[in-house]
Amino acid sequence: LGGSEYDRAYALEVDANGYVYIAGRAGQGFPTTAGAFQPGYNGHYTGTAYGNQNAFVAKLKPDGSGLVFASYFGSYELIRDLAIDANGDVYVAGSRRESETGTAPPAAWFANAFQKNPNAGGDTVIAKIKSDGSQLLWATYYGGAGSDGTAPSIRVDPLNRPVVVGTTTSLDLATTPGAFDRTHNGGVDMFVAKFSADGSSLVYGTYLGGAGNEYTETHNLVLDAAGNPYVSGYTSSTNFPTTPGALQSTYGGGSF
Repeated sequence: LGGSEYDRAYALEVDANGYVYIAGRAGQGFPTTAGAFQPGYNGHYTGTAYGNQNAFVAKLKPDGSGLVFASYFGSYELIRDLAIDANGDVYVAGSRRESETGTAPPAAWFANAFQKNPNAGGDTVIAKIKSDGSQLLWATYYGGAGSDGTAPSIRVDPLNRPVVVGTTTSLDLATTPGAFDRTHNGGVDMFVAKFSADGSSLVYGTYLGGAGNEYTETHNLVLDAAGNPYVSGYTSSTNFPTTPGALQSTYGGGSF
């Protein structure tokens, strides 16, 4: 699955009917489909050996014989993770970088967004795509004045509310009353955020970290049947928040 340029997959899911969903980064000439929400390339140069890149998302038939849809996504560089709800609608998580040179995606994508416009430093991008790929149902940014959204993970709860985990250096990232931690702790922190089913509001948002740096990689998030998130990552913080009776409540040494 690809064109004449550099193409790479980062996310792969299969729904209850066996349809295969895939997302990542692609160059010009990627095989998109008629009727897709963005059939045309609108990427940018990343400054790496990958060359010109644009995020993509695609859905394949259960027997692998063809595409249901394939589309580029915005002006963004790549999609890191995707999730599927019970209706087969697709939720994607990626990043918007300040170095993008492609034309901005349609304002209609963000008409009802929790955060309609990106902030400085790069933000996480979250979006919901119709199961047949014909429409981007909604999109929102999530970020503050710093750098947000490196290697985000996304899952969706039983009420079709997406949960996103990523990293941030922003001191002003949006959090919610009663959240576990509403204050940036230093360096790079993780964040955990849940959005409403229509992307218009933040159900909760919290920092997670200590005085050092916290990092996470894509696919470091899972939800249980009640929608509670379990996250993983790594830390250089000797004061990372731990709990009484935990397996290891003190820093073990080393760089992380």
